[in-house]
Amino acid sequence: MKAGIIARMCAAIVFGACAMGAHANTWPDKPIKLILPSGPGTPIDVLARIISSQVEARIGQPMIVENRPGADGSIAANAVAHAQPDGYTLLLGNAGIFTIIPSYDKYVSYDPFKQFAPIAQLVTATLVVDADPALRLKSLRDLVALSKSHPGKYNYASSTGRSGIAYLFGEQFKELSGADLTWVGYSQDSAALNDVIAGRIAMYIDAVGTSLPHYKAGKLDILAVMGDHRSPLLPKVPTVQESGFKGVGGQAWVGLLAPAGTPAQAVSKLNRAMQEILARADVRENLVFNGFEPAYSTPDQLEALMHSDTERWKSLIARLHLQRK
Repeated sequence: MKAGIIARMCAAIVFGACAMGAHANTWPDKPIKLILPSGPGTPIDVLARIISSQVEARIGQPMIVENRPGADGSIAANAVAHAQPDGYTLLLGNAGIFTIIPSYDKYVSYDPFKQFAPIAQLVTATLVVDADPALRLKSLRDLVALSKSHPGKYNYASSTGRSGIAYLFGEQFKELSGADLTWVGYSQDSAALNDVIAGRIAMYIDAVGTSLPHYKAGKLDILAVMGDHRSPLLPKVPTVQESGFKGVGGQAWVGLLAPAGTPAQAVSKLNRAMQEILARADVRENLVFNGFEPAYSTPDQLEALMHSDTERWKSLIARLHLQRK
């Protein structure tokens, strides 16, 4: 009797292992859900639509975009961190979720390195420094001088919260330039842009894709590009470093990640698909038009980037005493 039970148990284990192997070999056999940390119409939503429209042709299943904004991206991150690691739930996450929030907020409820499997970096996002056109500023140096001559009068804004990379760029710029600017947070790009255009905010750090139409219409000025090189959309606008503020930098990137434990076959197939998508000339053109630069990476390269950025922002956050209490 005991021998029969043991035999049946062994058979069940073997059958289960075979079934799991067969399931892995058929991945994907249903649509894939892509969770975003921001709402419809935002830059990361635009990116998601561009990428997801290309996925089915390469893996045989559609990618369905689901927006879950809130809590500086933590809502979306938690949803994916605790999802089944079967390759059917993914996160399109930005640098803030993985390299800033965990250093800024000791109460964050997910671990970027233990609960996620990197798949690929997709793009870098160009950030720009907008200014109220009524101030008639010609450069970032003009803004710094104006703020110093009127202490406490001028504000700067970002719409990604204190845990966003735009906010840290702003604080880093203040530290190195001595600009007297007070941060004002917004939950939506549109509200912040409206206040810059209306003259209620002096400076706004924003994605180039949302600022560019207003700049072209003459409704706001763009003083500089945050990054180590100029934007192809704004070839005449200098970088922050070209403007004389060396040391202000860091990369605003977006990557694709899955829950930790996701089958290696799914990660590999998704990475290959992203490489093929980002190599397409029409996709690259569309990304650049919307303020992104294609930046494909392997899973290992994305993980290395997460580690290096974590150290960079952790140091700045501690030095400026920005931790959430």
